[in-house]
Amino acid sequence: MRILEFSLSLSVVALLSLASSFGLLYLLSSKSSLNLGDGRQIDLSASVTAKLWALLLGLGAGGFPIGQLLAPENQSVRTLFVSFGGDWFLLITATLVLVGLVGGLLSKHPMRGALASGSASLILAFIGILLTSAELPNLARDLPAVPLSQLISAVEISQLAGGCFSAFITGLMGALGGRVLLYREKVPIEAVKPPKLAPLKQTAVEDVEEPTDSIAVIQPSQEADRYPSLDVPQETPGDLEAGDVITSSKIRASPQGATGPSESVILAPSEKGAKGPLSRSPPCPHCGAPLSWVPEVSRYYCKVCSAYP
Repeated sequence: MRILEFSLSLSVVALLSLASSFGLLYLLSSKSSLNLGDGRQIDLSASVTAKLWALLLGLGAGGFPIGQLLAPENQSVRTLFVSFGGDWFLLITATLVLVGLVGGLLSKHPMRGALASGSASLILAFIGILLTSAELPNLARDLPAVPLSQLISAVEISQLAGGCFSAFITGLMGALGGRVLLYREKVPIEAVKPPKLAPLKQTAVEDVEEPTDSIAVIQPSQEADRYPSLDVPQETPGDLEAGDVITSSKIRASPQGATGPSESVILAPSEKGAKGPLSRSPPCPHCGAPLSWVPEVSRYYCKVCSAYP
């Protein structure tokens, strides 16, 4: 798939470059020949290879100044490059920017877009150099031998420099176009299934029968140390004495008509005097919730923990 996208981008860039050069040269500039000076012209309609050579030469406009510097005294070199027009460099540069961007969008990756677009421009430049060495001597046969050799050398070097310039422009825009689509690709992500949680079964305190489990130990000294402001009575009401272990059977009171401990219920904190002897209910040492005062046993009771702390 990657090789296919790379080949497609390279082919599209090459074809669009040739088509753009053709449109600029024949449709916009309306040129069918190129001047060599002294009344000499190159007829571009003579053959298909002559047209292709002119299109590839126009794509290397970025190297025209270098060719003129190499042969400043050769009037044919200057006249040939000027035949494309003064605004040709700007037009072909804008065309290369658009063509390289299209190649990057087709590649869908910055690196592949840059390689495909830049490689297409370099391939076209080398094809143009080969056509220059093969076709230009036939197209300019009226020139003397020395000026013709200078013309061919200047044109080939100009095409090489212009091909590198075109490869840089198209490669840069190809990387930009591939970068644009890199984050727009949809990556399939498997849906994460939430774990199945079993429903919690709520059980009432009355349903739990633990007649032998210890809940708390009455230690007046420990209660006084834990709550300094609490005045713990030395004697508890009923049959509870200091130091006795309060079991679930002891903290349950039999309702009227009950005959056994299995029918007993836990003493609920009374609303009257819920704060107990303290001005403010102390927090539960286990969960931190406010405690409730139970006058029947003279102790604080935690509704959250369902136990006497």
